[in-house]
Amino acid sequence: MQLPGHRFIAILAMALSTTASAGTLGSFRGVLIESGNPKPGWVYVQSRNNMLRLVKVTAATVVYSDDVPENQRRGQPGTSLRPGAEVRVMAEQDDDGAWQAKKIEILRLAPTRSADK
Repeated sequence: MQLPGHRFIAILAMALSTTASAGTLGSFRGVLIESGNPKPGWVYVQSRNNMLRLVKVTAATVVYSDDVPENQRRGQPGTSLRPGAEVRVMAEQDDDGAWQAKKIEILRLAPTRSADK
């Protein structure tokens, strides 16, 4: 079945506009930092060059890197998202510039705090 020219162009335009409206995909790594948590479900990730990104984590799949020892992992990886943890984030940046995490890989766990401090 062959589409008339104007119908084909309309379908192509709709497909391209849907793709264009999708956010910018990105991957970055850094350390979760302590913050005044602007909103629940959001974290700050600071990269090696001190760039700070605010990332929504509520819809993300969280996994451990193979470098995290099995005996240090928790049943739910998301509970290991604490200040000091090193992470790799795969996210989409929306039109407002906010990062919406799709996947977070925990590369290194946050250091444990001693009870006497």
